[in-house]
Amino acid sequence: MSNLRFDWRWVALIVIVAVIANGTRLPWPILSAVFTGGGGYLLYLGWQMWSGGSISSRRVTYWRGQRIETSTRQRMSIPPLRAVVPALPYLLIGLALVVAGVSIVLRQLGM
Repeated sequence: MSNLRFDWRWVALIVIVAVIANGTRLPWPILSAVFTGGGGYLLYLGWQMWSGGSISSRRVTYWRGQRIETSTRQRMSIPPLRAVVPALPYLLIGLALVVAGVSIVLRQLGM
C-alpha cells in the first residue's frame, strides 16, 4: 500500500462534472468561476506540454556537490508537430471551458 498516491486532479474533475450536471440549479457566478478556472488550468497544462514542460528559463547543473543555476537562452520557434499533438486536447477543452465561462458572464450582464 505504500505505492498508493492521492491525486487532487481527480477530485477537481469530479467537481467539474458535478457542476456541469447541475448547471441549471447553481448560481451563475459559481458556474462561470468553475468553467473559467478549470479551463484556465487546462490551458496552463496544454501550454506546459507544448513548450516542453518548463516555464522557467534556468538550467540547474551540479559540479563538485554544488548547485549552479544558469540561465538558458530560449529561442522563439514553432514547436514540432509531435509536441503540439499531445497538447491539443488540453488546449481545445480548456479554450471551450473558458469561452463558456465568459459567455455566461456576458449573458448575465446583458451583452
